[in-house]
Amino acid sequence: CTHGLAWESVLQLFCEMAECRVDRDFITYGAVLGSCGKGGAWRQAMRLLHEMAGIRVETDTIAFSATISACENGGVWEPALQLLCDMAAFLVERDTITFNATISSCEKGGVWKPALQLLREMSEVSVEMNTVTFSAAISSCEACGEWAQTLQLLLKMGADRVEIDTTTCSTAVSACGICMHWKPALELLHEMAENRVERQAVAYIAAVSACENGRLGQPVLKLLGEMVQHLV
Repeated sequence: CTHGLAWESVLQLFCEMAECRVDRDFITYGAVLGSCGKGGAWRQAMRLLHEMAGIRVETDTIAFSATISACENGGVWEPALQLLCDMAAFLVERDTITFNATISSCEKGGVWKPALQLLREMSEVSVEMNTVTFSAAISSCEACGEWAQTLQLLLKMGADRVEIDTTTCSTAVSACGICMHWKPALELLHEMAENRVERQAVAYIAAVSACENGRLGQPVLKLLGEMVQHLV
C-alpha cells in the first residue's frame, strides 16, 4: 500500500523488491508510477515507464497518465507533450484524463499555444472535453496574459455545451483584469450573475483592478458594494 508514503520511500521499496528477487509486475509498476505522479517525480516516472517497455510489462493508458501527471506536478510540459505523442505512436488509448493532465502541464509550464493545440487535437480525435479541460486551457492563457483567448474559450464552452463554472469564469475575469481590460471584465461579471454562476472574491478583485487601471471611479465603487453585499 502506497497511501501516505512519499514517492522516495515507495521507490526505495520497489528497488528492494528487485534486490530480493521479488517479481515486479504491472500492478506494482502502476502503484509506483502513481506515487511518482502525485509527487511530481517526472524523471523517475519516465525511467520506470521506459523500464516497463524494456522488460515487456504492459504500458497502458493508466501508466502513461501517471507519468504525465508526474510531469504536470513537476512543472514540465515538454516531456508531457512527448509522452502524449508516444501514446499515439504506440496505439495506447488517450482519454480525457490524459489530455487534461497534459494541458495542465502547459498551464504550470507557462505556455498557452500548446494547450490550445491540444484542445484542437482532442476535437480531431473525438476525445471528450469537459470543464476541467477548458479550465486548464483558460488558466494557461491567463498566465501568459492572453485575455482574448480566455474569452474565446468561454464562448467555445458555451457552444459545446460544457458547464461553465465559477473557477473558469473567475480565471477569465482575472485575465482581463491583469491586462487592464475593464469592459470585458465587467461584462463577464454581469454574465455570471445572469447565468447564476457564483462570483468569487477573486473575480471582483480582478475587475476592480481593471477599473482602477482604467481610472474608472464609479464602477469601482459599485463593484466594491456588490462584493460586500454578495460575499458577506
